Amino acid sequence: FLFSSTNRVVTSASSITCNNFVRQTRFLSFSTIMASDAPTALQNGNGKVHDPQRTFQVVVAVTPQMGIGKDGKLPWKLPSDLKFFKEITTTTSSPQKKNAVIMGRKTWESIPHEYRPLPGRLNVVLTRSGSFDIATAENVVICGSISSALELLAAPPYSVSIESVFIIGGGQVL
Repeated sequence: FLFSSTNRVVTSASSITCNNFVRQTRFLSFSTIMASDAPTALQNGNGKVHDPQRTFQVVVAVTPQMGIGKDGKLPWKLPSDLKFFKEITTTTSSPQKKNAVIMGRKTWESIPHEYRPLPGRLNVVLTRSGSFDIATAENVVICGSISSALELLAAPPYSVSIESVFIIGGGQVL
C-alpha cells in the first residue's frame, strides 16, 4: 500500500511468492508511508504537535490479518523477501551515502546476533529503557522516539551522510 501523508491509501501493490501453498496462506504487501518535508504538523501519540524533520518510508510485510510478526519472529521464511528488503534499504544513488533504518527495541532483538547491526545501514533503535545500551556498536544509534530519531537524522552529520530513512518495525513503532 502507498499512503499519502494524510494516511489515505493512494495505491496498492503486493508481492506474492511463486509457491502456490504460500500464495494461499499468506499475502505479502510492502507499505510505504511518506512524510513530507513541507511544514505539515503531525501529532504523535503523546499529543505533541511537531513538523516532520525529514522524508521517511515505512517498509512492512503483513499477513492478510495485518500481522507483522509472531513470537518475535517473522511469520514466514522467504529468502527472496529478505533479499528485496536488503536491496531497498541499502540502495543509494551515491556510494558516499548510506540509508538509515529505524526500528523498535523488540525488532532489534528479533534480528539474529550475526546479522545485527544490519550491515550497510545506520541502525536507529527506539527504546524508552534507559538500561538498553548498544550504543557502543558501530552504525547503531539509540533514540527515545520516532520524532527524536528524525530530528537526529535531519541534523549534521547524518543530514549529509544519510540518503533515505526507512522505518522497519515493529508493531509499537508503526
